[in-house]
Amino acid sequence: MKGEPKMKLSTKIKLGRERAGMTQSELARKLNVTPQAISQYERGVKVPKFETRKKIADALNISVCYFLDDESKKDYIEKFGTPEERQNLALEESSNNCPSPLFQGIFKAYGGLPNSISSPKSESELKEIDEMNSNLMQIKESLSELNKKGCAEAIKRVRELTLIPEYKKE
Repeated sequence: MKGEPKMKLSTKIKLGRERAGMTQSELARKLNVTPQAISQYERGVKVPKFETRKKIADALNISVCYFLDDESKKDYIEKFGTPEERQNLALEESSNNCPSPLFQGIFKAYGGLPNSISSPKSESELKEIDEMNSNLMQIKESLSELNKKGCAEAIKRVRELTLIPEYKKE
């Protein structure tokens, strides 16, 4: 998300590997490279080519977009992304430009944009993200039909719902 510090590619590779519960040697075996090559990628001594990034992502069961900068990720998703990745990209772009404080507040409440393309997730987390994305798209569509006064009223009503125990998360 905007405003967050940019993570170096080397850090993303190491973090992705660690999240997948793999050692450098295990990842190296999957890629048919030496453990030293993985170490060099993780230390930033060498920068893997796109094809290698794709292989690393596949081995870690994550999207290659995790290893791309914002502009490259956008280009890649527009050309080769899955429908879900394109939906997430559109959601992210619209949220960054959305004038509605309610929509921005929802993203903050969820801890930022649910980005299934940026980091490894479990099956249950992916299902939750899909549901969240669907909910956010419905909210976005509804908010786009409201004027400022309507958005203010929507904020008020959502805040009221958060006070009702039966609607709160457990």
